[in-house]
Amino acid sequence: MTIFRSVLSSAVLLLMALPALALEDILLEDGSVRRGVILRVEENGLMVKGRTKHGDQVEILIPADKLDAAYFYEQRDKACGSDAKAHLRLALWAVDKGLFSRAQVQVRKAAELDPKLIADIREGKLPEIREGIAAHILASARKDLAAGRLDMALQKVERLLVRAPDTPAGAEAADFLPEVEAAIARKAEKDREMKMAALAEADRKVAEAREKVLEPVREALRRAREVASKGLQEDNDNNAINALGQALAMGQSALADTEAILKKATEDPVLAEEATALKEEITRALVKGYVHRGEMYLWRTSLPQAKEQADKAAELIPDDPSIEALEAQILSAEQDNDYDGNWRRGPVGGSRFGGRRGGGGGGRR
Repeated sequence: MTIFRSVLSSAVLLLMALPALALEDILLEDGSVRRGVILRVEENGLMVKGRTKHGDQVEILIPADKLDAAYFYEQRDKACGSDAKAHLRLALWAVDKGLFSRAQVQVRKAAELDPKLIADIREGKLPEIREGIAAHILASARKDLAAGRLDMALQKVERLLVRAPDTPAGAEAADFLPEVEAAIARKAEKDREMKMAALAEADRKVAEAREKVLEPVREALRRAREVASKGLQEDNDNNAINALGQALAMGQSALADTEAILKKATEDPVLAEEATALKEEITRALVKGYVHRGEMYLWRTSLPQAKEQADKAAELIPDDPSIEALEAQILSAEQDNDYDGNWRRGPVGGSRFGGRRGGGGGGRR
């Protein structure tokens, strides 16, 4: 009952001895399950009826952060009903939790309930809403970085850079990206040092010998990521797309080098295992790169090129959710119904950041 002890320090609550038909499973963030009566679904948690260890009935708010994210999402989704703005607020919460596909679902539900609201956002009539959403994502990424959730912070920053670079938060994200990447690099180096320090002298020498075999590929991957990062920060859309293309070519070369190492590692199972892990890492990076490049094409409504990038990503990991999300965005854009991404109108100026970071031309996209 740790979850409830942390919420009400004065009582340890047991969700039990309540009418059987009213009981529901309540999924908690720590992986445990409780049974109780859900009275209300609020945006900051669930109001639940339970009993103390002395048998007294009480009502308690279980905070959203203490609940399983996917479970609470479903509860809130049902509670939103026909309130379009509530669905948009749930989309923001889903982004905070890294539930990006679910966030997109909520935007679409809001669009179906109130097409004018979403159309106004798309056409720039309500730029404060779209820019507010982007600012929320950036603030959430900063919190993730401070809390050590580095991968989550990176996902959110990259999402801003490929989906909303023209907003003020998108321009800030370009300056924030190196800070996130530096934190990730420091952690990776620290983890490597700790791993080596834990080995005995003889084992360390063997591990270092394996590292010498894999290091050229790791270095190639680092260079490819640097090029991709510069592409994400590039103001001119053509230059950005070309930089990602160059990074992807470098990644494909690193993938081929890793496969060559694997063919020669038949007598060293540990090296083979590490090379396999590196191959998987490169493959995931390639998929992300193709999806990002596809989203850049989609951002400027170059739909055939966006589809080509999705197909290339699918050749590597066919069932990756990010590819499915990109394909859904392309389909929606083809139907002129992409409320989340195909909102801009007018001529293309070439500037992704709308002049907010210097260089490049163009205005609001």
